Amino acid sequence: RIVALDAKNRNGGESEYFLKARDGLAQAIIEAQGIEGVEAVSGATGTSTSILEAMGFLLKQLYYTGTAR
Repeated sequence: RIVALDAKNRNGGESEYFLKARDGLAQAIIEAQGIEGVEAVSGATGTSTSILEAMGFLLKQLYYTGTAR
């Protein structure tokens, strides 16, 4: 069960686009319990796509290792 989501910018800086995407996606991903059906945040589409892709890879890894139920 996904109960929280936090993302860090790998470059260390957190632009307004990064913060907008992170904050906008967090609740949507928690409510959806995954990324299926979650859309990019308007005005931060590129960053949203990056966060959704990273979350997708993370979820696949959790399923693969048997950590996700």
